[in-house]
Amino acid sequence: MVHVLEDWPVDRGFLSIPRSLAVNTKRFPNKIAVNDPNDQVTYLELDRKVNQVTHGLRELGIEKGHHVAVLFGNSITHLIALYAVARAGAAAVVLDLKWKAREVLRAVQAFDCELLLYDGAFASVTPEILQAMKFGGFAFTDASSPLIDGQPSTEFHSRTRDEDLFMIMLTAGTTGTPKGCMVNHRTYAVQCMNSAIGRGCSEYSKELSVVPIYYNSGRSTVLAHIFFGGTVYLRNKFEPRETLDLIQREKISSLGLASTMCHRLLQFPDLESYDTSSLRALRKAGLPFTRKMVEALIDRVTPNVYQGYASTDAGQATFLRPEEQLLKIGSSGRAIWAAEVDVVNERHDPLPAGQDGEIRVRGPNVCQGYYKNPEEQKKRFIDGWYYTGDVGRFDDDGYLYVVGRMKDIIKTGSINVAPKEVEEVLLFHPEVTDAAVVGVMDPEWGESIQAYVVLRREHAIDETGLIKFAKEYLADYKAPKRIRFVADLKRNDLGKLNVQVLEEHCKP
Repeated sequence: MVHVLEDWPVDRGFLSIPRSLAVNTKRFPNKIAVNDPNDQVTYLELDRKVNQVTHGLRELGIEKGHHVAVLFGNSITHLIALYAVARAGAAAVVLDLKWKAREVLRAVQAFDCELLLYDGAFASVTPEILQAMKFGGFAFTDASSPLIDGQPSTEFHSRTRDEDLFMIMLTAGTTGTPKGCMVNHRTYAVQCMNSAIGRGCSEYSKELSVVPIYYNSGRSTVLAHIFFGGTVYLRNKFEPRETLDLIQREKISSLGLASTMCHRLLQFPDLESYDTSSLRALRKAGLPFTRKMVEALIDRVTPNVYQGYASTDAGQATFLRPEEQLLKIGSSGRAIWAAEVDVVNERHDPLPAGQDGEIRVRGPNVCQGYYKNPEEQKKRFIDGWYYTGDVGRFDDDGYLYVVGRMKDIIKTGSINVAPKEVEEVLLFHPEVTDAAVVGVMDPEWGESIQAYVVLRREHAIDETGLIKFAKEYLADYKAPKRIRFVADLKRNDLGKLNVQVLEEHCKP
């Protein structure tokens, strides 16, 4: 007798995120799952705490179709909340811990959140926020909360399916309100598998996360390590000495750093005195590393440097592996196993190697679209492809080079210039520690190129000298017309610029 697939009973929650925790609890009950500055828990302890919160959520009335806002830093309670919301069948909406009360209120209303789980130390949770939600909110302190007092730690049998909504992940929007990327359990599981295959994550891995896990860049790698039974160390901020101490003492194997963090690490005077040989993956989180930075990291920290192209909307799409870093400087690597990546023109026709166009991605790693945002949905999700809004090109070997954002391209004298290319040249100067390039209105050129530069030493070089330096590596039309020297460029934890601050500087 021949059976077709549909005849067989199928566990429709096989790839659900909370199921991976339950599986690894059986495999590694006494193994440390998560360590933070205040506590650590084994897989068994983590699973029991998640069960307690899940029972509390269900008793409250939280179930499939509900959205629960989550507001924590890098802590065990953050992960307990994520797994419990998923196990209860609801979807988490993770908020930025640095937001003010107005920003939190705007987000919980925009994404129809009916409950808030938050760190008890977060002062910006106001009565107005809690009153805006059907079930109010519950504060957690060291995994303790009125929500779970007296709740059993027995297994909660979740009926979550792979196609159920796991999370609404927030990413920058053009109107000031974040876009909500809807991602189901299957897609997030594929993103976890991408991390494992791409960087060798396994049950033997030890991940140190100093990148905020309220950003998906940090969260996806942390959940990938738990997905495969590794151990995660969470820290709320990056400090070179503490990071190096942990790497050496705990034999950390995986670490993600933003470019600004790498700069601080490389400036740390005692760097060479620490043993970093356990590192099997030092990956970029946020903006790409410069050539200078890659060479210094390989020489002074670890040869196992990884870069790639990723977004909240599409997960990891490409990887540049350690052995390729110096051979393909500036590249984001080749497409990962679960992703297709194209570069296309305005008619959506694939372009040959060497030609710039919009990067698009498709595959099981791409999110299911935007929550209540049909305009952006229509613009970005077309015929099964996600159109990223990024400009890039392939080389003859199939390696992707990201030029910049389409909206950031500067059109000067009818010629397109990518800010990233100019920034990379400025950063090549030994006295420049940071640089950002923007286009400003110009009556003659339409737009002219303006740079904001942070120097290692004040007055080490002047505007004329730095423009002359840029012209040694760039066509004259690409070189900045004006340079403003500033003490600091306001970047977030992933190294991304506060564009609004720059735009204020740009006003005539």
